[in-house]
Amino acid sequence: MQVNRKDKQAITFIQVQKVVGYYLMMHFKQTIGKSFAKLHNY
Repeated sequence: MQVNRKDKQAITFIQVQKVVGYYLMMHFKQTIGKSFAKLHNY
């Protein structure tokens, strides 16, 4: 029973990580895009 609970926790953790990673990537891309635009303005 304990193993099952741990497995479920691990699956939820991976799902959360995927969602967080996706949002971070989107935010990161936007930030890089802004920095890139600034660089090209010089």
